[in-house]
Amino acid sequence: MLRLTLLSSLATAALLLSLASCNAEGWSATTDVEKLNDGLIAYSTEDYSLAFALLQPLAEKDVPLAQLLVGRLFAIGYGTAQNCELAVRWLVRAAQRGDAEAAYDLASFSEQGPCLPPNASQALVWYQLAAANGDTRAPNAIGEIYLGRADVAPDPQKAAFWFGRGVMLFDATAYYHLGEMYASGQGVPKDLIEAYKWFDLAADLEIPDQIGKTTKGAVARDKIREELMPAQVLEGQKRASEFISQHIKPKDDMAKSQTANAPLPYRRN
Repeated sequence: MLRLTLLSSLATAALLLSLASCNAEGWSATTDVEKLNDGLIAYSTEDYSLAFALLQPLAEKDVPLAQLLVGRLFAIGYGTAQNCELAVRWLVRAAQRGDAEAAYDLASFSEQGPCLPPNASQALVWYQLAAANGDTRAPNAIGEIYLGRADVAPDPQKAAFWFGRGVMLFDATAYYHLGEMYASGQGVPKDLIEAYKWFDLAADLEIPDQIGKTTKGAVARDKIREELMPAQVLEGQKRASEFISQHIKPKDDMAKSQTANAPLPYRRN
């Protein structure tokens, strides 16, 4: 989670150009873009001392990506002394400026540390902000909290709603959870065929922990198959295929129709 991954030089360039056009106070579109570029490279190559030296001044200028990474460096004590107070401060500033990953980090910290005490209610607030700003992992995390955790009472209907958001973002774990809810009738009407559909989709998306190991989605799908008639299994497979054709292929077609000047995707882990 705390390591930056750059998918391509073009993706990096698109990101930098986007940041260069922001209205951060004191931002220099030429010099600071170069510093940010060097800071990203240093971070990705694990030269954390250099990364911190380059990114800290940009964080002071309210560049959200720099604030995110400086917050992470303070949290883990790489490139600078560990300082949880400063880590949280920078992550909060980045999250307030719309950085979804900063909000997600704060939510994770609120669940399992470091730097913040366990507080599921506060984690929920940060996950919701992350989801609002486009983080694809946050809806599933919210759904899991609504299954009942610490100071958050179980709310199966809200959990099902957020898992439904997660499946639209192709989160394999959300597919699995939604299958569980249809299998048990929690938060949604009990429907074993629908459960089979979601488990089948989860099995297609999940990556096994080890080569040759069966995923939990595949295990759940095969188990529920034993409770279904052959015609019902075929119906579940049909529903899964229809979901794919309706929600995945249109996205691919949309991507193909984008202009060559559209920003390329990037991902930070």
